[in-house]
Amino acid sequence: MTTLDQIQERLEGALRSASGADDRELAARLRDEGHRLVLLMNGLVRATRLYSLENQALDAPAQELAEVLAGLLESLGVVHVVFVEDQAYVNDVRLRLRPAEQPIVDQLVADLTAQGVGVSKDAARATTLRARACKLGWQDACGGNSVVD
Repeated sequence: MTTLDQIQERLEGALRSASGADDRELAARLRDEGHRLVLLMNGLVRATRLYSLENQALDAPAQELAEVLAGLLESLGVVHVVFVEDQAYVNDVRLRLRPAEQPIVDQLVADLTAQGVGVSKDAARATTLRARACKLGWQDACGGNSVVD
């Protein structure tokens, strides 16, 4: 069995557990960490407008994002972030956004779209987020593989 097969098996099992509510703890953790991931992504993307990518001011938020992402990758094997209309999903689990956070997510979608990242707000054409992970140092969190696919 290849590493990819093992990752897919782990992901399928984790998603079955989370979406089937068999493992409420995993689903809750995925929602919490996914929520945190989206907000950290927004903060880091916005910070890159203020600082060059080499600036040390980006080190702490990039490290925090990498840690959250590494934890999700360890649990799930693969992390997909998808935005559909006014909802955010991590691996098909809908994140619970507070009304005050909706403008933050909308801004993140706008920023990623402006950078050429594949985001669709149409549910029929929803695509997986493809981030330029290497620019923000996210590849280091998962051994050089594409982090947000």
